[in-house]
Formats: sequence, C-alpha cells, structure tokens
Amino acid sequence: MLQRTQKIILIAVVAFVVCGMMLATPRLEVSDADAVGAQSGLQVFELLGLLAAIYCLAKARSMPATAFQSASLAGAVLLSLLNFHGAAVIIAATSLLCGNLGDANIKAAGTIVAAIAVQAVVAPFVFTKVAPFLLPLDAAAAGFLLSMILPGASWSGTVIHSINGHSVVVLAGCSSFHNLSLAMLCWVTITMAYRPYWTRHDLWVGARAGFIQITFNVARLLLVSISYPMFHFWHDGVGRHYFAAAATFTATLVVAMGVLRADRKAPARSPEAPISPAPFFGG
Repeated sequence: MLQRTQKIILIAVVAFVVCGMMLATPRLEVSDADAVGAQSGLQVFELLGLLAAIYCLAKARSMPATAFQSASLAGAVLLSLLNFHGAAVIIAATSLLCGNLGDANIKAAGTIVAAIAVQAVVAPFVFTKVAPFLLPLDAAAAGFLLSMILPGASWSGTVIHSINGHSVVVLAGCSSFHNLSLAMLCWVTITMAYRPYWTRHDLWVGARAGFIQITFNVARLLLVSISYPMFHFWHDGVGRHYFAAAATFTATLVVAMGVLRADRKAPARSPEAPISPAPFFGG
C-alpha cells in the first residue's frame, strides 16, 4: 500500500475537492408553480463516487507519490480554497490518472473523480448548448404518451397540455440529460469500485443504464402532466422521493448486475495490470 501519510493526504485531497465541488455546484430552482424543473439530485451519486474513489485509493500498492502528483494535488487544494472548485476537481482527477502509471487502483480512483468532474463541470456547460434541442424532445415523448392516454392532450415546444386546462413546462432540471448524467456517473463509479479496468461489455452496461434512466424521466414527465393533483404528488410531494429512490435503485442494480455479467463474458485480468481510462475520458 501507499505509505500511510501519503494515503491519508491523497484521500483528504480527493475528499476535500470533491465535497467542495458538490457544495459549490449550483442547483436549479423552480420559479413557476406549474413548471417541471426539480433539482437534479445528483449529489447522492457524487458522494457515492467520492466513497468509491477513497475505496480504490485504499487498495493502492506501495509506491512513492511523484513530484507531478504532489504538486498537482497541492494546486487542487489551493484552487479549492480559492473557490475554484471546478478547476480543483479536474486537476485532482488528472493527478490521479497520470501520477502513478503502474497502479490500476489509483487510476480507477482518478477515473471516478474525472466522472464527477464531467458531471459537475463539463455536463452543465454542454447542456446549455444542447438544451434547446433536448427539452422539446422530452416534451414530445411525454406529450405523445399523454395523448394516447388522455384524448385531447397535446404538446408544443417544451409545454405539455393536458385536459381541463392543466399544462406543464419542461425546464432544464427535468431534462433526460440529467438522468443520463446520473446513470453514467453511477456506471463509472460502480465499475471502477468493483474492478479497476474496463471490458468491451461494460459499454453495453452503460448504454442500458442510460436508456433506463431516460425512460424513468419520460415516465415522470407523463405523470406530472396528467393533472394538477398528479403534478403536486410527483413534483412537489412525496412522489418525488419515490421517483428518486426508484431511479437510484434501478441505476445501481442495472450497473451492478451488468458488471457481474460482463465479468463472466470477459477473461479476468490481474488487478496489477495497467488500466485504460473510461472511453469518454480519453481512452
């Protein structure tokens, strides 16, 4: 294992910058009482990712920290203290991915932190560019299903019109993009915590997890669009907690079962073998 002091420092830095990123990430607020825009709820998976990264670091072999790793981690702490949390978590991920080229567990921890950085820093920026195209698709999918259930229901742009004058607006917080981001973060976290390398079968696991989460999101949009009582239950009431719990449980179950099945299809590798980062992290 890493020397005790170095391991404590690594864990402390990762925990510090990731928790700082979680607290600093802006959350969407709902200004219209009849608009669909709940908070993303991804902090649960950010915390899961943090714990998984710490677990991977705890399994690391004994080797001294490189000068690059020490300097970059120190820089991450400094940037986090200066409230540049996005840059801090990216630097922390880079230092873990590039600092110890021969240790798969440290690279696995870096891949998880990089996934958190993508979800918290990169994804919001990308979403601002693609939201005009994604939100109408969400509204169209839910509106089409609603029209099959309630004759006379329709949709226009990002607005879903039910019967009896009930309408909802699909805002950024309820986009399927956020559910997809949740699924991908869950996928990376669980896979790297289970084994510090990727197989080609893992791509299918990630695709299934993303599809199921998008299906969950469209189903929720459908439920809140039926009537105001349904909106109140699934958006403002206890139903939103049921939905979050179901989505979280399903994402975790699908990925966990998928990873186990992928292991049965792919030959086992030594945990000491070099690791390839996740496909969307440059691998």
